[in-house]
Amino acid sequence: MLFWFQVFNWLPLVLAPAATYRGLRLMGATPWQAVAGAIAVSLCMSSSKWGHGTDGNFSVGLYTQTWALAAFGLALGHGARWVDTGKGLGGAAVWGTFVGLCHPFAGIALGVALGAGEVGRQVTRWIAPPV
Repeated sequence: MLFWFQVFNWLPLVLAPAATYRGLRLMGATPWQAVAGAIAVSLCMSSSKWGHGTDGNFSVGLYTQTWALAAFGLALGHGARWVDTGKGLGGAAVWGTFVGLCHPFAGIALGVALGAGEVGRQVTRWIAPPV
């Protein structure tokens, strides 16, 4: 039992950079930009008390927050793709629901990020309309 706990404690920390890479590619980033984003996410994961590393999981038991971090990049990428092109509502709904069920505040942060992106896009269109 301890083995499986350790594997599923370690697995989201390994999957988070890959999921971030895929999410950034869905948002239209070049491969190099996506690699830089994946590296940034992997450097942000530390042994903080809020569950972003193994020490945090053992300190406060925020096991599911680590899974929310791992899937956040995919959820954001699918959500942005759906907002931009109208494609991939299923992926956006599934990954967004997964993030929200893993940690409610991560679901709220996902909604705020998608909303802020849409507001920013509308403001940009208002200030400098497309030619």
